[in-house]
Amino acid sequence: MKLIAGTYEHTITEKGKPYVITHGTYEISPEDAQRLLDTNKNNRRPHATSIAKMERSHLDGNWKYLGDTIQIDNRGVLMNGQHRLKAAINAGRSLVIPVAKGFPTSYFYFMDISKPRTTNDAFGIYGIKNGRNASKVVTMLWQMSSGNYPSGNRGGQSPSPPEAIDLFFKFGDEDTNQLESHIIRGANATATRLNIGAVGALSYLYSLVDPEMNELFWEGVIDGLNIQSSSDPRKALTNFVGRQWDLTEGSGLGLFRPGQCGRWIHFAWKKWIEGKEIRARGFQAGQVEAELEREMTRMAAAAIAR
Repeated sequence: MKLIAGTYEHTITEKGKPYVITHGTYEISPEDAQRLLDTNKNNRRPHATSIAKMERSHLDGNWKYLGDTIQIDNRGVLMNGQHRLKAAINAGRSLVIPVAKGFPTSYFYFMDISKPRTTNDAFGIYGIKNGRNASKVVTMLWQMSSGNYPSGNRGGQSPSPPEAIDLFFKFGDEDTNQLESHIIRGANATATRLNIGAVGALSYLYSLVDPEMNELFWEGVIDGLNIQSSSDPRKALTNFVGRQWDLTEGSGLGLFRPGQCGRWIHFAWKKWIEGKEIRARGFQAGQVEAELEREMTRMAAAAIAR
């Protein structure tokens, strides 16, 4: 490790024994990072999603010097920082970062007990209107466009807070952001049990395909307007979601996951655009979910690349 800024020391006492803690700012190369990780035998299992977020931050220029410290015990064993070091190795980038050395080994058990900042937190810090809902819509667009569509019933991988903020502002500043009306639409759809993020993201994508049909589609889904029969795909969608809710209510699931709702919505949209009906209990989104996911991914990637 290459020392960048001079060190200073102070002494702590733990159970009557003094420990000298040395602080300095170092440049840590990928090779240095690997040597530190090699000392790290008893840490928690690395979290692949966290490492991937940090790696993308390095590659996208979002890695910043924040003063967060790498910590090493009095034997030279890495105590804290394995995810940052592993991400730097994967990205092939050096870190300039503070390092504190000399802690009692027992202090390891008091580290990493705080809650990391979320995308919701980031939107709140920036003061974005409808921040929590905006975060959900942007997260869904990011998942679709990056090939991380939330499969199954899980929430899926999420963007880092800087990635989410950068993507939001790609659609304009706060006062003229193209997503705003779609974010509001997502919030208005909660009475149907559909996920805010899925509704907002797909409303935006469908508006790029056909703005007028997009408005009519959601008027039918959310407000029940111009529905002629229960086989109208918009009505079939809400009926299907209602049945699923009846089956799961009380199980603690809350509103359905964005991946689930995205597939259901896109299935209904395709049928409606094609002028087809969905007969009673004929909702078969699960049978073609891979195809639906691929289509949504292509649509989102194209929209973000515009």
